[in-house]
Amino acid sequence: MSNIRVATKDDIDVIAELIQEKRLQYETYQPIFWRVAPGAVEKHRGFIECVISQERTIALVWEQRATIEGFIIANIISAPPVYEPGGPTCMVDDYWVRGGRAWDTIGRELLERASIEAKSQFGAAQILVVCGHKDNAKRTMLQNQNLQIASEWYVKGLH
Repeated sequence: MSNIRVATKDDIDVIAELIQEKRLQYETYQPIFWRVAPGAVEKHRGFIECVISQERTIALVWEQRATIEGFIIANIISAPPVYEPGGPTCMVDDYWVRGGRAWDTIGRELLERASIEAKSQFGAAQILVVCGHKDNAKRTMLQNQNLQIASEWYVKGLH
């Protein structure tokens, strides 16, 4: 029996709290780009509710004993017109496991399921996953799943 199910509106509060956990961790990696805005959790709740109800979104949670331990939100998008990956792109930005730890199990299972659904439901040709540069556990799991770095962003404050 799988611990993965489709996310519902009843999951939004927990997803928002888990995303805040990710934001706080990522803020330590890069305090300019990832700086947490005041009221971020409240602002993100409305966004999550809108996104998970969209037709071209795959939103999944990993739940055990009525506790959500991780989630993935994947949006099916078109590649920019100057690139041709062979079909739509499955873009994953909001994706986290509680405590930032169980990437090799919970994180991997969520990614595999989202990948399967993106390919079977939408004909996605590739998956793109956002990962903070110092999120070593997530980065290692992504590399172990044969994902490769496609781009890096560099940032500095302009004072």
